[in-house]
Amino acid sequence: MKLQYYLFAICLTLIFSSCEKKVEVAEPDFNVSASTLTVKAGVPVNFSFQGKAGLISFYSGEAGKEFQYRSGRTFDAGLLKLSFTSGVQLGTQANQLSVLASSDFNGNYSDYASISTATWINITSRFALGTTTTFLASGVKDISDVRTPGKPLYIAYKYLNRPQAANGSARTWMIQGFSLTGESPMGALVIADMNNSGFRIFDQNATTAPGQSAVTAARITLWGNVYDAANDPQGENWAISKAINVDQIDPGPDKPVAIKGNSDSAINSYSYTYTKAGVYKASFVAANINAYESSEVVRQFEITVTP
Repeated sequence: MKLQYYLFAICLTLIFSSCEKKVEVAEPDFNVSASTLTVKAGVPVNFSFQGKAGLISFYSGEAGKEFQYRSGRTFDAGLLKLSFTSGVQLGTQANQLSVLASSDFNGNYSDYASISTATWINITSRFALGTTTTFLASGVKDISDVRTPGKPLYIAYKYLNRPQAANGSARTWMIQGFSLTGESPMGALVIADMNNSGFRIFDQNATTAPGQSAVTAARITLWGNVYDAANDPQGENWAISKAINVDQIDPGPDKPVAIKGNSDSAINSYSYTYTKAGVYKASFVAANINAYESSEVVRQFEITVTP
């Protein structure tokens, strides 16, 4: 009987708890005043706070820190620039590595016909390639001309392994630091790098004379098959990127500076220094939050910064 009473009491508690009204969040009683709306670059602007709020954050209005883009935005990609580092070791074969770009590869990484019949533009000569195990920077080179509007771009590293008895032993090529950037009002932004380029290996002789090529998060390694005098074919190994959108760049949402957290003591001022001339919309976002909801206010100023 006691157990039944105990369970009944728990049920009543849960019912009453679920019926409790959520605690409403009051709109922050928060205002801001600026010491000046025109200031020289390098001289701080002082902002004074009135009232209080649980959270306060600040968007300066500079590129990447604009309140109007806090949910994100995209830019048309301007100049496309590619860079990487490369090194080579072992072997003696020359001219094994090529750098290629395509806008019409169909994305079938397992079919040699699909790869070989795509239109690949050879851009190898634009880059410096390593000559030793010490990685050499390729240089940051413009490849905007290989882009086809409305189509993705594939970047590939093609490795040719000629018969080794007649041409010398195969070399091991290593590529690191892959970076494809686009120009934007925020400057150069990374479109693709080693972490998100999705390089995949294709080995022309994977079943009969498999190569030793591989891709890791940090490196592309292109290396031919182990030499066998009785099985010494010519073959290609490719490292091909995923389809890369080179029409637009998505840098993600603009981010503010956190000035005050819920557990921080109240503050009554904040100073910010602009380093470049221009007109900026400074925005303060004040918010009160609880487990159920939030309420915020935004206070904005147009700040003119002179040289």
